[in-house]
Amino acid sequence: MLSTKDRCVNLSQKAGWAQPSGTQAILEGTEGEKVKDLHGKVAVVTGGGSGIGAGMVRAFAEAGMHVVVADIEVDRAEAIARQVADNGQRAIAVDVDVTDYSSVVALADRAFGEFGTVHLLCNNAGVMLSGPMLNLKVEDWHWVFEVNVFGVVHGIYAFVPRMITQDGEAHIVNTASMSSFSDGRYHSPYTASKHACGVITEALRGEMAEHGIGVSGLYPGGVATDIMNSQRNRQPRYGDPTSFEIAPSRASGEMAADVMEPTDVGRLVRQAVIDNAAWIFTHPHWLQQYAEGRWEEIRSAAADQARERGD
Repeated sequence: MLSTKDRCVNLSQKAGWAQPSGTQAILEGTEGEKVKDLHGKVAVVTGGGSGIGAGMVRAFAEAGMHVVVADIEVDRAEAIARQVADNGQRAIAVDVDVTDYSSVVALADRAFGEFGTVHLLCNNAGVMLSGPMLNLKVEDWHWVFEVNVFGVVHGIYAFVPRMITQDGEAHIVNTASMSSFSDGRYHSPYTASKHACGVITEALRGEMAEHGIGVSGLYPGGVATDIMNSQRNRQPRYGDPTSFEIAPSRASGEMAADVMEPTDVGRLVRQAVIDNAAWIFTHPHWLQQYAEGRWEEIRSAAADQARERGD
């Protein structure tokens, strides 16, 4: 039976990734507890300079949390951190590229170095492209997956071994999407990446239960963000930006008008952390349109094949 220390070391080493500096020094700590009182605790939010991430930062600060605002657009992160500081909480802005594991490890080093502990990790940075699959490029898929999937993976490997062994409470929130429940047409890279994020989150929740660490998946629908302009931060190695148009089903109708403000989303997340909720929906009433038809098609296909085979 592996000790907690050995499990933490193996978590990074088995992946072939460097162990975050300083991990050995804190691997002797106690296992965590689910977060109940946020006041005075420390949160790290990737993509915290705008959109849902900024909404989380504001909502956490309202509850008296100190916040590490991490973003590839560090000027935006600094502006949000100043807002938090003006309201009396400690906040720092950190420049991070979640597609680069070493950058996320550096973020963890900075967060733990500045505050000594991290109680709440929000792997939130995300990007989006829209359009028919064959109008997109292979490089588009690489970019979307590196941010939306590996950004989450990098956050897990850089932070979670330390969170397991630190004293006190801990919780993780990964931002997926209501698109996680759809068939993905006209949003295939984004939807596929968010399906992956959802599975990662469910698996992590199950595996972290023995450590007393809560894990939640955030599944936002319509939120007033600038995600459709996320190619402004596309790294050159993924090629030139791809021109696209928002799919008609997203650009019109009741769903287009059903939009939530980011800070209200942040408040939902804040309460979900306290409740240790597995699923956080901004628009639970969208689930029927996104999921039920697809699920019924799957159930029907399985039932038909079972009958044909005599199962």
